[in-house]
Amino acid sequence: MSQGNIRPIESPAFSPASAKYGRLLPPPLIGASNFDERALRDLGLSMIDRGDLKEIGNPDIPAAYTYFGQFVDHDLTLDLVSTFEAEIDSTATRNFRTAALELDSLYGQGPHDAPHLFDQAQPGCFRLGRVLQADRGDDLKFDLPRLEDGTPLLADRRNDENLLISQLTVAFLRLHNHWVGAASHQDWRTRHEAARQKLRWHYQWVVLKDYLRRIVGQSLVDDILLNGRRLYDPLDAAAEAFIPVEFSGAAFRFGHCQVRGRYQINRNLPKRFIPTFPALPMSDRYEVPEENDVRTSLRGGPVRQQDVVDWSLLVGNGIDVQFSNRIRPSLSDPLRGLPGEVLRDGSDNGVLSVRNLLRGARLRLPDGRAAAMFAAALISSSEIRVLEEPEIWAGFEHYRLDHVPLWFYVLREAEQPRGNGCRLAGLGARIVAETLIGVLQKDPYSILRGGSDFRPDPLLMRDGEFDLECLLRAAGMKFGA
Repeated sequence: MSQGNIRPIESPAFSPASAKYGRLLPPPLIGASNFDERALRDLGLSMIDRGDLKEIGNPDIPAAYTYFGQFVDHDLTLDLVSTFEAEIDSTATRNFRTAALELDSLYGQGPHDAPHLFDQAQPGCFRLGRVLQADRGDDLKFDLPRLEDGTPLLADRRNDENLLISQLTVAFLRLHNHWVGAASHQDWRTRHEAARQKLRWHYQWVVLKDYLRRIVGQSLVDDILLNGRRLYDPLDAAAEAFIPVEFSGAAFRFGHCQVRGRYQINRNLPKRFIPTFPALPMSDRYEVPEENDVRTSLRGGPVRQQDVVDWSLLVGNGIDVQFSNRIRPSLSDPLRGLPGEVLRDGSDNGVLSVRNLLRGARLRLPDGRAAAMFAAALISSSEIRVLEEPEIWAGFEHYRLDHVPLWFYVLREAEQPRGNGCRLAGLGARIVAETLIGVLQKDPYSILRGGSDFRPDPLLMRDGEFDLECLLRAAGMKFGA
């Protein structure tokens, strides 16, 4: 692996932030290029629940946040080049998303350069799709815009990977359109840009004030905002933001463990839906069920009226809300078999945990325990407690490795009493929080810089707060009957 293309801590402005990935941890911690692939595969297979283990819900994180996290990931990272089987030169790999929470995965190049995303009959508004088999008189625009074969018209087609992220994307499209329509300015370009900025800032507010609080804890967020970053470009030497491979290849993949085996998407049908997550565009393989057929999965594709998600089952404080799974080194059984259209890299391995471990090895991510030791010495051992070997491998003694995969370590760390499986802890929490806060602090147009005076629309807030539920309600998404 060429070290010349890696954005080192010593000179982080070496390459354009939006074009490359970077590293948080110093070169001595970079993993070896040789690794035991068979041992990693065995460990990954052992992390999949086979249906004999009862799923453990996380009372602090409703299920919608799993897919909001996926949406955030798609807004920050997209690798169209590297393949699964090859060793990955991490920061020589181009990131086709900007390292900013600016919704480029939604807006693409804008109305002028990406006109297919926008409604020519309503200038400045996104195109929306009408749900299939809908009753007349209903609001029908609860699907993504699509071609006749079901292919979604999106800046990032991954946002049609499954029904929940598809419906979440619809919410963002609808909210933008609502704000364009509500603006008083006559010039549609001005109305479009005002709505775009308003949506970005409300989205960033949810990431910073709601999502991060749930996944790492408010005290860590407050500490980073008050005392500065310690891992993510702490001296602000980088000219622009970048996405660390420790974040994209390990720590932020904690969301895979949050995926439930089954979901109830509305009150029309029982809990019998198995998610397919994550999956690259699937519309070309999607077959629209007949009107009275029951869905057999949460795969993406055209949406019928009876498939429209009732968000009261996935977010908020209702008695019927489903929660995400706890964060631990265990994935739901459906994630043992990603569909063929995901495996664009030629691999025959569709087990998500195995793919994560092998990708981390090919990225040469650091040993988790060594990385935690470095961070604990730099920050504090009271915040980052280095796990002992028996704690790391408890229950996995037969799969113990000399090199602790960083993703596995972050999951095991979250499972300890400090996180209790409800949130990230220690090193994993630091990596995720500093990266998301860092990209906001380096964006001159974010709510931490140019928009520092921004406050959410008071009419959209609940009890003085604006969160993901408020955003979904503002978009007119379905809540209840």
